[in-house]
Amino acid sequence: MEIYYDAKIPPKKVGGIARERSEEYIKIKDFIKSDHETMKFVYKGKKEASRRRQSLSVTIRRESLPIKLMVRGNELYVINIEKVVS
Repeated sequence: MEIYYDAKIPPKKVGGIARERSEEYIKIKDFIKSDHETMKFVYKGKKEASRRRQSLSVTIRRESLPIKLMVRGNELYVINIEKVVS
């Protein structure tokens, strides 16, 4: 038997593969901690923006993030509800 201390724990696997966070998710988490009220992502087309909004909405609901998403053309707007309301 071998024993190791301070071993690095690998990330939990989802569906048999490790799931990496999207660049948008990481930026949104940073955005929540910032003092900004809004931010936007610009995509090549309206369809891609809608697809990303739909994907991010699931994570936002699951983690109860204080964020609202809106798509206008090829732009995805992120609104920090806590900052706008206060």
